[in-house]
Amino acid sequence: MQALAQNLKTVSPVGWEEQGYYNPSDTLRYQIVFQKVGEDTAFGVTIRDTLDADLDTNTLHLSPASHPFTFTRNGLELVWDLQGINLPDSQSNEPGSHGFVAYSIQVKNTPCDQEFAPIYNTAHIYFDSNSVVTTNTVLNTATWWDPLIIMPGDVNTSGSISSADIIYLVDYVFRSQAAPLPCAANGDVNCSGAVTSSDIIYLVNYCFKGSWPPCDIVCSSPMAWTCN
Repeated sequence: MQALAQNLKTVSPVGWEEQGYYNPSDTLRYQIVFQKVGEDTAFGVTIRDTLDADLDTNTLHLSPASHPFTFTRNGLELVWDLQGINLPDSQSNEPGSHGFVAYSIQVKNTPCDQEFAPIYNTAHIYFDSNSVVTTNTVLNTATWWDPLIIMPGDVNTSGSISSADIIYLVDYVFRSQAAPLPCAANGDVNCSGAVTSSDIIYLVNYCFKGSWPPCDIVCSSPMAWTCN
């Protein structure tokens, strides 16, 4: 019986939303899980995984696997060869019928003002001379902006930028009250490296005069936010 189940691809971080958004400074960690189902032992297993062109092969690192293997890379194609594995079938030895290989890699460097392309990844598993078993496809998209961490200028973390943020910043700068949230750097709306009265003026000009929006402290480039 051909192996058809419990063969899958996972990635960490999963990211958020359907596009799997994640910070490009993070490392993608892939794992390919395989299982021999049916009634026959698999004497050899071969796994082929073609990398997305936007991944940096110079950062490729092989992680420990469940069984000994030989590894080759042909351009963007990664190949694990697990010959003599003698993987028992799921009916005779369910716990022993599983295995995995894993690796980590990073996305290529991209300037902050450019969009990252989605990164798709699928693996193909061969049990002896059986037909290929194709895993699920995982998706990640790198982005410099993490909405879970920071919105430049939203110093009271209300979810938008308004006059309330200006008042909050005035209280912080001139009255030594609570620092901008989630960290003081969120008040550095002109990306000068410090939170000063200049940031208050900058935010006033943005909210009431349609001037430049707060800059992104990660990317140091203007980002368009709506001031309510």
